[in-house]
Amino acid sequence: MTMIVTTIPIAVMGDNVKEFMDKGDKAYAEFKNFSALLYYRKAYELAPDRYDVLAKLTASCNNAGEDSPDKNDAKRYFKEAIEYARTLVKKHPDKAEAYFYLAITNGNLSLFRSGRGKAEAGRNIEKYAKKAIVIDPDFSPAYVTLGIYYREVAQMNWFMKALAKTVGGGLPSGTIEMSEEMLIKGVEKAPEVIYPRYQLAVTLEAAGKTKDAVKHYRKVLELKVSDHQDPEKQRISAKKIKELTHGK
Repeated sequence: MTMIVTTIPIAVMGDNVKEFMDKGDKAYAEFKNFSALLYYRKAYELAPDRYDVLAKLTASCNNAGEDSPDKNDAKRYFKEAIEYARTLVKKHPDKAEAYFYLAITNGNLSLFRSGRGKAEAGRNIEKYAKKAIVIDPDFSPAYVTLGIYYREVAQMNWFMKALAKTVGGGLPSGTIEMSEEMLIKGVEKAPEVIYPRYQLAVTLEAAGKTKDAVKHYRKVLELKVSDHQDPEKQRISAKKIKELTHGK
């Protein structure tokens, strides 16, 4: 597993898991994912089997990849994240979050794959997200993951679908209607979280349901920021509202 050395100046101090976790949690809450990752790695060295350590390490590593401006760095972070996610599933197979992280890290890595690899990653996204729902039917992020995946499959052009079928056994079916159904469930189970609401608005817009899309884009602007990607989703939502209402 490739480990990335960040250039962020940070004093990693302390000699027990709680100290590292507390400092990691503080950095994570402030959306300082690169700093959080360093602390969680230290905690992992001391407690590699603990669920909370592995879960937060996987999350911050995945977030670091999403925040990386350099594609090569992002890819390395995602590769590291998927190794942690696999370990999380192996050691804690009864946790919905473990399968969710395996689903989203497959999704992020699929951005760097083509042909067979992309098709395989796609099948894994659906499989692991569904497994998370079986374990915990109220786990919103798994529904959101499926909703995004079904939308992406529905919007994939015929050439890419044919290629996936030829070299990778094809992709599961996915429609805009399936995407909307999953995202509605995701919003219902986490009504105050920005990300499910934003993704539902995107799918509604793709379905031609402009008024409903605008309603949810507006709601995105009203909700409290709780994730490192939320400010960007709010910025896009404000832009979408202007575009879809012609500035009214």
